[in-house]
Amino acid sequence: KSIYRLFLAHIGISPVQFRGILKFRQAVKKSTRFSYANRMSRMAADSGYYDQANLVNEFKKFTNNTPKKFLSAVTMNADKKIVWKFE
Repeated sequence: KSIYRLFLAHIGISPVQFRGILKFRQAVKKSTRFSYANRMSRMAADSGYYDQANLVNEFKKFTNNTPKKFLSAVTMNADKKIVWKFE
């Protein structure tokens, strides 16, 4: 419980929320690879989600968009960093 309170005080969110954000970011990073373009179930499994439906729910929770709509707006800049825009 003390670790939870320290994490919340220093990071501002719970460890479970932080882990969810990390998994989401990993899924977005994997989606930029060509081999993952049409394989949402594999991307979900490799990113630590239970299944494709779990990944879709997380996308909707974080972005209010479906993965297809969100990932169509994801681009790579000149420094090979992922860029996306929230509207």
